[in-house]
Amino acid sequence: MIQRAFASDSVAGRRLALIILISLALVMPAMWPSTARADDGPAKPNVPVSHTEMTADERAQVPLVKAADELQALVEKHKLPGFAGVAIQIDKRSVELFWKGTVPGVMNRAITKLRGGVAVTVTPAAYSLKELDREAKRVASQNLDSVVEVGPTADYSGLEVVTDEALGLAAARRAITSTVPMTFKTGKPAQPAYARWDDSEPFWGGNAIDRLVNPILRTYTYCTSAFAGRRSNGQETLITARHCGQNVDWTTPSSADRFVGRAESGNASLDATVMTGADYNSVMYVGPTNSTTGRVVRGSGNPADNTVAITSGSWSGAAVANVRGVNRYVNVTDVGTVGPGFWTEDTAGVASVGQGDSGGPVASAIDTQTVAARGMISAIDSSQIGTCVGRVTDGRQCSFRSFHVNISNIASAFGMVIQTS
Repeated sequence: MIQRAFASDSVAGRRLALIILISLALVMPAMWPSTARADDGPAKPNVPVSHTEMTADERAQVPLVKAADELQALVEKHKLPGFAGVAIQIDKRSVELFWKGTVPGVMNRAITKLRGGVAVTVTPAAYSLKELDREAKRVASQNLDSVVEVGPTADYSGLEVVTDEALGLAAARRAITSTVPMTFKTGKPAQPAYARWDDSEPFWGGNAIDRLVNPILRTYTYCTSAFAGRRSNGQETLITARHCGQNVDWTTPSSADRFVGRAESGNASLDATVMTGADYNSVMYVGPTNSTTGRVVRGSGNPADNTVAITSGSWSGAAVANVRGVNRYVNVTDVGTVGPGFWTEDTAGVASVGQGDSGGPVASAIDTQTVAARGMISAIDSSQIGTCVGRVTDGRQCSFRSFHVNISNIASAFGMVIQTS
């Protein structure tokens, strides 16, 4: 069972027992920046410039990710029922499409066209994503006390179920039933995730946000924003994690205390909510926690398995990670079943996502200055805890492995599109 961390008036006082997805909101005394800025804030460039070079894998995956995105967009456009999943193999420079049944003509034509630039293979799948997604959600929601995580196997032949190691593998096999084949592993429960630091309008994704929790003790909850969205009526939104707080006002954690937006009640199953009431831009911060530069969001879509992604929390800073496991559901105490989403593992073996990063953006590089939105930071794996990077404070926990909610599912749930430039 995944339990959320309980926030109290200080970091040391928080209960951090039995957790698999660590809720990354952080509650602690106010942390003011060393230098104050004028209320209006610094002027922001019209076009942010990132000086962060792409890794070799990031460069190599660009045409592969583009092809994977086109295939998934075609599935969504035509509501093609046989789609199971898509993965890339950077070392083979190939895209693998998993499909149940006969591949329709419209998809075959798209594959033929893509093969002029990248290698595309079609692998038969025993189940469609729709079938596995429905069953994964049922297994997770009906086994809140035992299932830590559930999602499709890598070949879409069934479900991979991760159960609480305290239950024991034999007991889990007896207790959990499904109409599709299941493989079992055990793991520890996870904790939910909570907390760039002096942002100004139009606000960017990946900035630090806070709200006052206790006016007497002056304790604050710290989180991070994800991507900007826009509803059909033109209303601008900014995504963050629901467990950070619902129906509350968020500001910048600086002496200027600028209003970032008011969070809505949100969607519990996605652990997501949106803020409204200010101007937001299609840019996400990259670099360290004191970064003043970002990358323009140029597209969006759920990630393919094995892609290279960028996580960008306000407390940890940006890091490169590998996507390992997509369309997963996890159970979090006091939250319930959260998903669909995906796991990432830090490529450098650094505990680069932690408390305070909740709600932050996860993207994949298109080039050195633009990215595609992929997800929102929700939680970390408490069995993979390491030394925090970025802003370090007593009691803060960070992990090499983190869980993120699919961006397309968030956008659909809130009736919006992700802002792109």
